Amino acid sequence: REIEKYYLCIVHGKPVPAEGTLSGYIFKDAKKNQVYVKHQPEPGAKLSQTKYRVLQTKNGLSLVECELLTGRTHQIRAQMADAGWPLLGDGKYGSERKNKQFGETSGQALYSYKLVFNFTTDAGVLEYLNGKVFSVSKIDFAETYFG
Repeated sequence: REIEKYYLCIVHGKPVPAEGTLSGYIFKDAKKNQVYVKHQPEPGAKLSQTKYRVLQTKNGLSLVECELLTGRTHQIRAQMADAGWPLLGDGKYGSERKNKQFGETSGQALYSYKLVFNFTTDAGVLEYLNGKVFSVSKIDFAETYFG
């Protein structure tokens, strides 16, 4: 909880509200390598929280920044799809028809683009990272759809 992890993704539609927190309980089906978002606690499901903020919207797509508050398997993909905004190119949680409309069928538009080190406890040999931000400035799918 001392490293902030940010992702950029492109989703179908326009998230409303434009920023917020998605909360739910992620249940993993290991046989299918797929997760399901539950809206009530149940055995085997773990709390999952993702902050999101819409950066741009254009042509039925939105560029969204997500901050992981928890780190669950397929968290962003599953929560965004559950909210009604599946990731562009996501064949597992998204819409094949919508993805084909944009010519995206090879993988989801999701990229870990920023890490912020914010240690509140002794970081030992990693202390030199405290306060540092590492980010990628150019992400191909964002450039393609949002310039």
